[in-house]
Parts: sequence; structure tokens; C-alpha cells
Amino acid sequence: MKNNLLSIFIPTYNRGHLIGETLDSFIEQVSKYRIQIVISDNCSTDDTFQVVERYKSKYSYIKYSKNITNLGFDGNVIKMGDLVDTKYCWLFGDDDIINEGAIDTIMNLIEKKIDLIVVNASLKSIDLSKQITYRNLAIDEDKSYSGKEKEKAFLDLVMYTSFIGGLIVKCELWKKVDYTKYLKTGFVHVGIAFEYLNIESLVYYVSTPLVNIRLGNSGWSKNAFEIWNVLWVKAINNIPNYPDSVKQMVFSDFRKVSLKRYVIERARGTFREDVYKRFFKNDTSISIKKKFFLQLILLLPISFVRFFWKEYLKFKKPPSFEYQLYELRNVTAKETNYL
Repeated sequence: MKNNLLSIFIPTYNRGHLIGETLDSFIEQVSKYRIQIVISDNCSTDDTFQVVERYKSKYSYIKYSKNITNLGFDGNVIKMGDLVDTKYCWLFGDDDIINEGAIDTIMNLIEKKIDLIVVNASLKSIDLSKQITYRNLAIDEDKSYSGKEKEKAFLDLVMYTSFIGGLIVKCELWKKVDYTKYLKTGFVHVGIAFEYLNIESLVYYVSTPLVNIRLGNSGWSKNAFEIWNVLWVKAINNIPNYPDSVKQMVFSDFRKVSLKRYVIERARGTFREDVYKRFFKNDTSISIKKKFFLQLILLLPISFVRFFWKEYLKFKKPPSFEYQLYELRNVTAKETNYL
């Protein structure tokens, strides 16, 4: 009989070449507790189904569901409400892996009636052979937040939880939230998790990394400007019961930030001519002077900007500089075409 306390929910799309490694990292640990792994396939066109079928022969508590059409990331994530029937659910990426002892840690925590668990992760190279950053979230001690401290929890954790594998949610509370306002933002999991918290909720943060995040494998990098400056802002603003002053501390208005920000965005390849035309050119709230300087930034060769930003990071060593350097060194050929 499967465990009724915890399930693992993995939304996936065309990750047949990687999801096996994710499952390998789980199976030995979840077998001890007979924890179900639920995979929601967003109408993959590769061999994801065949790979999962092979793993089902190794571990009987794997449940696989394939959408008839692609529902988008958010649409696939909310399938959790239909497919999972346990008390808690660990939402997990289809290309990341867990560390040894991760399941034991979570099983001990959920016995304490916590409403939301946030687990830290390490950042690894695309083949997982090199550690880039040990703690993705720099808070280096476990923390417990009462319902009265939910705004503090929001400020400390909400940005990090854009990473789906950092969340263990309480299913009963998750299913009560009207998720429609978060659809098509890419952050439905963040919106639901922080909306269901109330004055009686208990949030717990695990500082020791339980997950390894595979960097350089995202399919959304070319849309990063819109994701973080438009969709993230929309998702955060739609979360009720948090003051606007608190929300504004976890995002910045792209129309008001410094020009230095756009030099950095240029180095990363996220500030491009098409981005300028879409978000800046016809925006009357942006001064002509600022538009002029933004256009000058666009004239700078991307290789030139990237070189000097790398040298700056090496010299100054700001927080998370290792991750930023790795990000700059690993722009894929597909992304380069957008620069």
C-alpha cells in the first residue's frame, strides 16, 4: 500500500533523456516509505513515455499521466490537484536530482504539521559534475515562520520558490486556492503556495541543500526579460493578503531601474532589439533621454559587453558571482541567435 503522507509530483515535457536520472535519485529513497511518484507528461513528443515505462518495472509506485494537448507549464503543474491524493506533495523538476537523505528529512518534517516546506538546493553544471554554488538560497540556518511572520517568510523565500523543486506543499490547502489568476505566468506554484498561508500557518525552511539543480538546461532563457519583468510581477501582484510595499521588495519596475541593469541584461543576452521594441519603444512613461541611452547599449556588441562584465565579476566577486559567471559562459547556440 502506498504512503498516504507524501507524493512526489514531476511535471515534464520532452525530458526523456534526463528524467531517468531524476527517477534514479528518488527510487532508492522513496522505496523505504512506499512513496508514490506522479509524473504528468505535457504531451511530450520524445521517448518520455518509454523511459517512464521502464522505471515502472523497477518501482511499482510510479503513476504516469499524459495530457492530450500541451497545457503549458502552469496548466501541467495544476494537474497535481487531480493526480495526487496524499497529505503533502513535493513538486519537482524533471531534470534535477535529490541528495542522499532528502526523503528522510522531509518525512521527519511533515510529521510536525508544517503547512509549507521550502528546501534549499545546490547549483550544478549541466552534467551535474561540477558544483557552481552550494546554497542557492544564502540563508545558512534552518528557519521556522509562524503565521504572524508570513510576510517575513514571503520576503525571505518567495523569489527562491520560483524554482519548483524547492516546494513541499500541503495538498488540502493547495486545492482550495483559485489558481486561474496565476495561469500563463509560469509561477502558478508560487502564487498558490503563498496565497494559502494564513495567520495560523507554519512555514519551515531547510537550509541544507536537498536538491541539485541542473543549470544550462532551461528552454526559457531567450524570454527571460518578459518572464522576470512582466510575468513574475503579475504573479506576485496577484497574491492576496500581502501589502504592496512587501510585494515591491521582490521585484523591480523595469521602466525605472538604472541603465547599469541593462548593460548587465545585455551581457546576459536578455536585453535585445526585439525586447526594446516590445517593451520600451512606445512606452510614454520612459523618457526620451533614457530611450536614447538604451539604444546606445543595444549598439554595443554582445561579446564586448559580456567580456567586460565577466572581468568585473571576477574582480569584485559579488554574491552569487560563480553562478553569474557560469551563466555567461554557457549561452547556448540557440540563445546566441537571439543576441
